[in-house]
Amino acid sequence: LVGWNEILNENLDKNAICQYWTHNFDKVLEHLRMDRNVVMSELNAVYLNFPYNLLPLRKTYMYDPIPNELEQKFYNQILGIEACLWTEYIPNKKRLEWHTFPRLIAVAEIGWTPKEKKNLQSFLKRLDSFLKRLDFHEINYASKDEFEKDEVNS
Repeated sequence: LVGWNEILNENLDKNAICQYWTHNFDKVLEHLRMDRNVVMSELNAVYLNFPYNLLPLRKTYMYDPIPNELEQKFYNQILGIEACLWTEYIPNKKRLEWHTFPRLIAVAEIGWTPKEKKNLQSFLKRLDSFLKRLDFHEINYASKDEFEKDEVNS
């Protein structure tokens, strides 16, 4: 059983996996500390359906799915991350690609790069070569001007 964090309660099967997306974070920490598993999909970090001015690429890249409050012995209870994309307000393939890229590339890096090795400038430099691949395959993506916007600077 995999369910959003709203399923968390004392009667939950010990094998149930919590998919954390928002609120009730204390219950998620409790779940982890009981040697139970979680998939991290933080609403304000890896939900791809948000426009870049609300969720800039920098914020996605800097997200750490391992909470600071969690003791290291429970790190293995975090099975990974999930990037969600709700499409009810995405009208076509071109817009879908724009929401997905380059954010999904940042999400991939979140999954395999330890926090202490993250470097936004290095990522942005390496991103240029990946964007050329997207160009080759005619995949639409947010431009640098678009993905660097945020609420403060837009």
